Amino acid sequence: MDILLTKTETGIESTTYRKNTHTGLYNKWESLSPLQCKKSIIQSLLHRSYEICSSYQLIHKEFQNMKSCFLSNGYPDWFIDKQIKIFLNKRYKNIPKKKQEKTTDFRRILLYLPYLGETSLQLEKELRNFFRK
Repeated sequence: MDILLTKTETGIESTTYRKNTHTGLYNKWESLSPLQCKKSIIQSLLHRSYEICSSYQLIHKEFQNMKSCFLSNGYPDWFIDKQIKIFLNKRYKNIPKKKQEKTTDFRRILLYLPYLGETSLQLEKELRNFFRK
């Protein structure tokens, strides 16, 4: 399941496996999809590689392969690097736990709206601010 095992002199190494038909095509940067979707794609592939690869050298190699794939899909270099940094910081920094907030009763409101690019993102922000007040 997505794992390539290689027998070496020192033991067995594991890394991510891709079929020969893998094209490296992912959601294009210019596509009309939310930024969160683009972040999620990168974060999920980073997590997959991190969990499967058996050494830091293999993880680094896999991260470089992913970076080249996303660059060929139009993603900016700074965005990919930022996602890698966020991913690694979550794994290796001691992040203090948030203070427990007081729990309050609230009603959950669920709205289904079509995605219309920046307009939808702005509307979401305004609605969140409105309902917080």
